[in-house]
Amino acid sequence: MPNCDFYAAGDDHARIVDFVLCETSCRVFELMSEPGRRLREFTSGAVSARPDESGGRLLALWPVRANPKVCIERTRLLRPGRRASWRERLSGWGLIQLDLSSPRGRSLAPSHTNHNTAARAARWRTTYPELEPPSAWDFDEVTRTSARINRFIRSLAVTRLGPRVVLPGAAALFSVGVEAAPW
Repeated sequence: MPNCDFYAAGDDHARIVDFVLCETSCRVFELMSEPGRRLREFTSGAVSARPDESGGRLLALWPVRANPKVCIERTRLLRPGRRASWRERLSGWGLIQLDLSSPRGRSLAPSHTNHNTAARAARWRTTYPELEPPSAWDFDEVTRTSARINRFIRSLAVTRLGPRVVLPGAAALFSVGVEAAPW
């Protein structure tokens, strides 16, 4: 299963990112840089200390054993009046997405992991001709790595809320009245 939906907050995020860094071949990057800044790579679970403007942190996990190179793309921003005219993002067919949601007001949205399959990447190949062919990726390794991360996340669960597991930090928030957002 390529995806995992779960509720997590605070130290839960750091535990997940530290597991990814210490127990997998993944390097961890922000999915997209801030305008006018280079893409950041994270080397510890402290990544969750600074959520982005959406109330969370979108990360791209690069399983290096699945492909030794990825592309950092620089895109132009088309917003007149802004000082920054570009931003960077990590691109590659076998990247694993890790969306770590943080509380916004009195609610917490689910966090999420996901990745492409070989079949999906092949179907979308013509849409992104600037990327290496999907065949350059070892999707068995991507799937193994993603499944390992998802198993770790599920192992941290203290309860469930519908189909989603709830990790300790999120459970603590729910116990003091923070609501679980369904989306």
